[in-house]
Amino acid sequence: MLEEFNDIANIALKHHCKTEILSNGIVYNEMISKLLIDRDDSILYISLDCGTNDTFKKMKIVDKFNDVILNIKKYIEDLKKAGKEPYQIRIKYIIFPNVNDNKKEIDAFFKVCQECGVRTVARAVNHNDRKINSSKKNMYLEASVIKSYEYFKKQAKNYCMNLILELWAEAIIENKFYTCRKISPITKLKSELHFLLGEKY
Repeated sequence: MLEEFNDIANIALKHHCKTEILSNGIVYNEMISKLLIDRDDSILYISLDCGTNDTFKKMKIVDKFNDVILNIKKYIEDLKKAGKEPYQIRIKYIIFPNVNDNKKEIDAFFKVCQECGVRTVARAVNHNDRKINSSKKNMYLEASVIKSYEYFKKQAKNYCMNLILELWAEAIIENKFYTCRKISPITKLKSELHFLLGEKY
């Protein structure tokens, strides 16, 4: 976490700014909860990306899976104590081929999220896995990535969780023509398509 984070957070709180925080969740910071409580449209993304300790260590190169789970629970508890449902906390799952793209890992992820009280998950694809069709100048994904991507979407519905989807990846999967020349790097990183799946609590 940035050394200046608390200073920046205090400025945001003073001016009631909307914030979007990206975190690996390894370190808990009460200032993050204060920012979420201050504004309903502030968002915390925690990139968990797996559902088991072994896969976490393989991906992150640190043995901190249980720490992240504990911190997710803390942030959710903070919001509930403030009388808010934890929709602002989004647990992210970036799909990496041959690492976490299997049903067993995805199922474990949703089980952990359910146990933590998570209401919103975010599905993403590693941007390095984008393929370019040089003749058509459009992007595509390997069949194995798409299969995992779609299974994740199905499980989000089964677990009655809100699901955040990436616009560019969703367009590819839906076989829509997604021309590279029209997409800036910022758009690729920031664009997302929101779906409300399952029950509304």
